[in-house]
Amino acid sequence: HNTVEEAYGLLNVAGAQTLFVTDGGRYIGHITWPEMKLILESLAAEL
Repeated sequence: HNTVEEAYGLLNVAGAQTLFVTDGGRYIGHITWPEMKLILESLAAEL
């Protein structure tokens, strides 16, 4: 299981716009760069 921090790193370093989310190799969803920004803003607001 990857953390939000790891997902951010993958999006940032790879320059990807979308990460595919899998469970046991099976696709269960995806997260986009704009969605990641909203997640980070939400987490920052909780601090």
